[in-house]
Amino acid sequence: MYFFFKKNNNSKYYEPIRDQVSRISKTINSSKKGFNVKNKQNILFATVNGNAEVVLAQELIIGLALQERGANISALSCDSALPANSWNVIGNSKLPPYKNGTKLSKLKGDQLIKKSHKAILDVHANAGFFVHELNDYSNKSDIKNALKIVEKNWNKFNTNISYKGVNINEHAYASLLRITLRGSPLENEETFWLYRRLLVSGIVYVSCLERFFEKNKIDKVVEVHGIYLEHGIVLDYCKEIEIPVIVYGRPYRKGCILLSHNDTYHREIPYEDNSRWENIILSSKDQLVIDTHLNSKVAGGRENVNYHPNPIEDFEKISEEIGINKNIPVVSMFTNILWDAQIIYDSNAFSDMLDWIYQTIEYMKKRQDLQLVIRIHPAESKGGFTTNQPLFEDINSVFPELPKNVFVVKPESDVSSVILSNNSIASIIYGTKLGIEIACNGIPLIIAGESYARGKGFSIDVNTSDSYFKLLDNIKLIKKPNDENIKRAKKFAFHYFFRRMITFPFIETDSIMNTDSKINLKSLNDLEVSKNENLDVICNGILNGTPFEAKYY
Repeated sequence: MYFFFKKNNNSKYYEPIRDQVSRISKTINSSKKGFNVKNKQNILFATVNGNAEVVLAQELIIGLALQERGANISALSCDSALPANSWNVIGNSKLPPYKNGTKLSKLKGDQLIKKSHKAILDVHANAGFFVHELNDYSNKSDIKNALKIVEKNWNKFNTNISYKGVNINEHAYASLLRITLRGSPLENEETFWLYRRLLVSGIVYVSCLERFFEKNKIDKVVEVHGIYLEHGIVLDYCKEIEIPVIVYGRPYRKGCILLSHNDTYHREIPYEDNSRWENIILSSKDQLVIDTHLNSKVAGGRENVNYHPNPIEDFEKISEEIGINKNIPVVSMFTNILWDAQIIYDSNAFSDMLDWIYQTIEYMKKRQDLQLVIRIHPAESKGGFTTNQPLFEDINSVFPELPKNVFVVKPESDVSSVILSNNSIASIIYGTKLGIEIACNGIPLIIAGESYARGKGFSIDVNTSDSYFKLLDNIKLIKKPNDENIKRAKKFAFHYFFRRMITFPFIETDSIMNTDSKINLKSLNDLEVSKNENLDVICNGILNGTPFEAKYY
């Protein structure tokens, strides 16, 4: 049988979500249902928000598989506990709306709460998982206490609040950027109103979580992303009280899931020990697999997002479109989305990506012996993302007239980023995953921000702006990576794309941004031990703390 999760009635995957889960629940052994089975691991899915149906689908499959292995499964729903979150800035309406009105009315906020909670009940409760309601752990004094803390520490976007060991402003600020779709928030009254609201919500959230974990015995927590207000705060609070957290997400490679232990994969992968992959011996089959995958990235087709369905692969045409001089060396620069996953890292050489871009353009004024091509991330106009702060407009506002040796490729352009990099003497990135392909293609890779490629031994990583510009002073002297460096990059690429990205055949989606999903599950027997080796890897990692590394691709 096939179960479908819907987004809209026109979806090719359309069928009511409750009907799907009802069919599944009828086949579940009643002895495995419930939260109170004795002497078993209590696994909590910190769902919190039920608006992303593909998240519910993933949690359903993993939860059922863990239940098949004897675990007690429960889920956490925010219900109406919070005055704001990333999906609903009005929240429970216990804080006043913005004085000039907002896009979401009080009624709309209430509707979103009901929709979110109902979706969690339709999936998790209907499948036999116990659903905890965070609102049951609220206290009337929580908001009043949170307001006092925020006002006492308020310093606009420099507000610094740590509450019970949780860095509240990190998650509130990341959520602010995500909600407003900006990398640099506007300094206006409405934005400050929203940021205050998120800060208050974060403090209230921690207070509720404290009461929840004091009352309920939870052995492990599983959650999506591990960042933003809903899930970043759960992760950090669980670290404080020493409850293991497993964070999962949907990577770009189709049909896969990515999991990490005790941190968001955004931070865990850049800092993971290289011993996990550097001693891999790639067989000829492995080499073919990774080379085929990397080559496919030029034109897409193997990933959930295809930024270049009709790529320009001829460098002659690329040169003509951009206007570069083929007789002068090119340094390519690749950006990422300004607002996406903006969490705190330890090794950024600049205050933010804009600072990096502006200082680099200013530097290039004195380097007429070089050409700088800035490729704006195509996700600004393709792949389901959007932005309220187009990078091209920001650059144009600071540099109305660019230096003659600096060129900007707009996001909607079909210029292939890979081909552009392959014809550069070096490529510079801030945080884009493109760095992995650049290194595998044998192009010198300079990392100025955070990237999964940082610290792996095949890139040039800079931690200060001074070291960055000293490197640019001598960029023409940088030698191309040798065969060993390229081999090392491909080992990591294989590890990342085919070991860390675990094939998860139970869910089919159109794209990484599309919540329309089809769950391929012929029988609950498919979720039993030894029926799917990758599912065993996932469940063993959650239950026993083993690495989330696929044995097969």
